[in-house]
Amino acid sequence: STSTDRCIDCTTCANFAPDIFARDTKIWKHYVHSQPNGEDLEQLERARAALVACPVSAIRLDTTTASNTCTGSASADAATTSTYVKKLVPTRTEFPRLMMQVPATKGEVWYVGHHSADTFGATPYIARGSDGTTVLVDTPRFSIDAARAIESICGSSTGPNYHLITHVDDSAGHLEWKERCGNMKR
Repeated sequence: STSTDRCIDCTTCANFAPDIFARDTKIWKHYVHSQPNGEDLEQLERARAALVACPVSAIRLDTTTASNTCTGSASADAATTSTYVKKLVPTRTEFPRLMMQVPATKGEVWYVGHHSADTFGATPYIARGSDGTTVLVDTPRFSIDAARAIESICGSSTGPNYHLITHVDDSAGHLEWKERCGNMKR
């Protein structure tokens, strides 16, 4: 479920799982319009990515509603509900997510996830060139899991080579990343 009192309408959830999240244009907030299918592993992965990336933690797992099951049946028992909810619990492997490969240059672009409320949910990502140069674009919410995601792309000892901030309001938290990735140029 989503908490519309927390949602800032940044569209992060719909970016990762447009088949699950939709915008209510009357209140300009996002909500769950379709529960993920408990048997569709790709859809479950997208739902977990949306949950992890949400900058204000507006997405919640509802463990009290029996309709949150892989069958959608209101008469499902508690064990089935529990099994379904467990499939939606983040695994810490949701990020980084490959956004695209650029065949001509053998480069890659990766979603970092861990969007920050302080940057209005700006989408942080890393571009990696064929020479290994990495650029962090915009600033993710600082956390150990976000650092692991970034370091899995850039290497744990150095972090990204560069940090590109596309808007001044997307700079929140950049000093924490500069401290963590001492060689990163902004």
